[in-house]
Amino acid sequence: QDFEWRPSGRSRFSELTLYYLDDQQPNEDHEDPVLEGVEEERYRARFRYRDRISDRTYVVSQLHYLSDPDVLEDFFRSEYKASPTPENFVSVRRRAGNFTVGATIRQRLNDFYSAVNRVPEASISLPVQRIPHTPLYYEGHAAAGYYESLSAGSSQGNYDSVRVDTRQAFSTSRKVGFVNVVPRIGYRGTYYSKTPSPDLAVAATGDAALRSMVEMGVGTSFKAFKVLRAPIGETGGLRHVIEPYAGYLFVPEPNLEPAELLSFDRVDSLDYKHSVNVGVRNKLQRRTSSGAADLVDLNIYSAGNLDPDAAGELFQLVNMDAELRLASRVSVDIDAVLGLDGDTLRELNTHLMLGKRGETYANIEHRYRPEISSMLYGSLAYRQSERWLHSYSARYEIEHSRLQEHSLSARRDYDCMQLTIGFNHIPAYTTSSDVHKEDEYRIILGLWIKAFQAIGVSVK
Repeated sequence: QDFEWRPSGRSRFSELTLYYLDDQQPNEDHEDPVLEGVEEERYRARFRYRDRISDRTYVVSQLHYLSDPDVLEDFFRSEYKASPTPENFVSVRRRAGNFTVGATIRQRLNDFYSAVNRVPEASISLPVQRIPHTPLYYEGHAAAGYYESLSAGSSQGNYDSVRVDTRQAFSTSRKVGFVNVVPRIGYRGTYYSKTPSPDLAVAATGDAALRSMVEMGVGTSFKAFKVLRAPIGETGGLRHVIEPYAGYLFVPEPNLEPAELLSFDRVDSLDYKHSVNVGVRNKLQRRTSSGAADLVDLNIYSAGNLDPDAAGELFQLVNMDAELRLASRVSVDIDAVLGLDGDTLRELNTHLMLGKRGETYANIEHRYRPEISSMLYGSLAYRQSERWLHSYSARYEIEHSRLQEHSLSARRDYDCMQLTIGFNHIPAYTTSSDVHKEDEYRIILGLWIKAFQAIGVSVK
């Protein structure tokens, strides 16, 4: 049973999802012996809430409680693929003048997952802004909290610490001829109330420590454009914009290496870095009544490692991101990673969208990893009328010639509710562990109440 609340006139959204079943064979297909012994009573409860309290304050939260670690994979596969380890958090953000403050609580509710608790974490961010009466720009960020790393199903290996992290950077902007040059220098300090213990049996009993890091860099770029076709009146036309750019970054070795610190997230893994990045961005634009609109946005870039001890060539990978919006209801997104060491194509993702969701549309996605996976996903929807919407979706693995899943549904809209009937099929297959899975069929009946009469209470 799902409940949703969307009060009219406010950007508030609340959702409560409840699910329960008495599973007669809960351990039938478990490949991991650790998971054997799952109880027959299986359930989930999820609460999500978000609200823009004002133009400057935003709240978002999610609480997810599960009976066992396999319930999402077994019965909510789309959610599992998007987030196999759901998080539980409450986060508040407020923008005030030229800075943003926030507070976040992350708490593990399911002890069969490994997680990092933040109870709480407070932060303040200042975007790049000019220091009055100077040519300098400043940006800063600081976050502090109590962090607790928890292992799945056991207290062994757990550790915790108070951590305060801050980054302060100064930059300026100068034009050398037609090239924009932005040099910058910054400092990052991270304080830990505990560090790893020399005794491996105890995770964190070492003294407090402060890691200090300095960063120096410079960025360069310029833009050039050419009008390929002049607009007629205030709209139309075609313009090509090209923007080459490059950047250099040097971070000397900090006083503490990552191995000497507790690890909670990427902040703790920061280390020596000496790199350069180069790229070029191309755009094809047309003029509209609201300004320039991008028809094609193509960004090609690469990062090089200048560490003299690093193995391999300076540049090893080239990244490509492309967005095409050639028609009002046609969108194509492509991103790829190319190797420069003989293995040319490392990754390719393509997404084609025709039409608009909620109406008649076609959606096709292809995700390719050489010799690993070539996944094709497609969904089609036909809007027969204002009342009827028919849809079909399928996921096919080309690399293994396997239809993984397909679904067919029909939805009927009434004034105050929606009624859906659907069919889902997962064909039989054999896993990489040589476990055979039988065909799985589902008949789905869904009912959504989508409107209530307004109810109010007046107290005088």
